[in-house]
Amino acid sequence: MKLIAVWQALRSSYWFIPTLMAMGASAIAYALVSINDIIPPEAVSKLRWLYAGGPEGARSVLSTIAGSIVTVAGTTFSVTIAALALTSSQFGPRLLRTFRRDTGNQIVLGVFLSTFLYCVLILRTIRGTDDGIYVPHFAVSFGVLLAIISLVVLIYFIHHSAASIQVSNLMSLVSEDLIATVKRNLRPIEDDPGARLDEPKDVPGEETILKAKKAGYLLRVDYDALVRSAADKKCVVTVHLRPGNLCLSELRLATVHSASTLDEDDAKDFLGHFYIGSERTPEQDPEHGFQQLAEVGVRALSPGINDPFTAMACLDQLTEGMAEVACRRIPSRFLFDEHGQLRVVAVSFTYEELVVAGFQHIRKAARANREVLAHLSRRLQVLVERAEDPDLRIALARQLVLTEEQIRKCDP
Repeated sequence: MKLIAVWQALRSSYWFIPTLMAMGASAIAYALVSINDIIPPEAVSKLRWLYAGGPEGARSVLSTIAGSIVTVAGTTFSVTIAALALTSSQFGPRLLRTFRRDTGNQIVLGVFLSTFLYCVLILRTIRGTDDGIYVPHFAVSFGVLLAIISLVVLIYFIHHSAASIQVSNLMSLVSEDLIATVKRNLRPIEDDPGARLDEPKDVPGEETILKAKKAGYLLRVDYDALVRSAADKKCVVTVHLRPGNLCLSELRLATVHSASTLDEDDAKDFLGHFYIGSERTPEQDPEHGFQQLAEVGVRALSPGINDPFTAMACLDQLTEGMAEVACRRIPSRFLFDEHGQLRVVAVSFTYEELVVAGFQHIRKAARANREVLAHLSRRLQVLVERAEDPDLRIALARQLVLTEEQIRKCDP
């Protein structure tokens, strides 16, 4: 779980991919200089596409490329920071994680930094003094190729930056993450028709309380590993928080019911299946995805922005995510091992929480906007018809009734 968390953090950082690309550029520089030492000068002169000038010309070419690229890289960083500031102020700070995970921006920065580093490394190998003349023709030619690639990447970056700050594209990325989260955490109706094994309410045995070591949000719980650990130790684990909940230091995370009190090593093993971080993530928390989209709609309806069309587009994306929920079922919070023995009693999200996270805040923010409320009413009607689980249907119907009451109170 820690490796997964580290990987997610690396994906949303601006330094990981550029660092890898810079390391690759350094390796290429070393390899091309070595190739230049192996191939005889007669063979090099026959390759017309290679750089054939002297040391002064090579220095001039690489210096020009390095100076230009580092200037473009600085401008790129400035545009990226401006886009992040715009995203945070207009669409909400929770969308920054989605923006940071944009691989395109990371590759663009990596290409510019790699080109600059490559040119600097090759410059130090060129000699044109009394000690001898040395020009790595292959390496200088590859530097020109990198300059051409950087030009193409710059054109891509201009287009990509203009497209990425459009609210429709940004909401589409969040919606894709939301649908993927729903598919990971909810089961298709055909795979889970609703039948349940006997769900015991009381779990006997000695209690060992597992407390959180630090404050933050509970991001992930490895339920499969938790079931295996509980089966190995012949105990039952009652989890008190679900992913997305705030967790304080020394707060009770879970209670282990076993024949005897667990020792410190066993308790540490169980705690290893819980991961706490400072920022909510959508991997096991579909409610967070609905809140991200709802925040865009609420901000669009604020007096300072007053953009009902963005709010209606946000409702469309929320409807797509809830439609995926409508054909799925929340798994049982009682988890059994391969022998049918109860091992974990989890805390799961509810349909009511998902519906409230997606639609209630926008409904309240649009209390005086008849068009947005009417759009919300139409979307809720569609979802009520598609909902297969009665609990979800009731939650959606409740929001629909409240929405229609607000519509009747609005001025015609």
